[in-house]
Amino acid sequence: MVNILIVDDEANIITMFKLTLEMLGHTVYSAAHGREALAVYEQNADKIELVISDLTMQPDMSGWELCAALKDRVPVALTSGELIDENFMEKILAAGAVGFLNKPADYVPAALEKKLEEFLKASSRGKS
Repeated sequence: MVNILIVDDEANIITMFKLTLEMLGHTVYSAAHGREALAVYEQNADKIELVISDLTMQPDMSGWELCAALKDRVPVALTSGELIDENFMEKILAAGAVGFLNKPADYVPAALEKKLEEFLKASSRGKS
């Protein structure tokens, strides 16, 4: 199973996401914003294999900025409740992210497990 850091400024999203990931057998770290995520990652860099971050967070660092800060260190997937098109997906990949999760549709266990496999395969650090 995978050690995952989830980052979202909405506590209910973290709770729902964490419960689903743990039910699937993964170990979950969490952070409420970008700077906290960087600190959690630094403390657990040898364990964390994937970061999943919301795109828009308050107050200090967006998912875009977090992705840029971590992109050469750990795979980062971005997530949002906003609908995206093909051009937006290209922007996400160009930013260095390994993929995208739609909130909340991709948080369903079967869809989430499939997405995690895709993210890890897309990453040079991915493990099956």
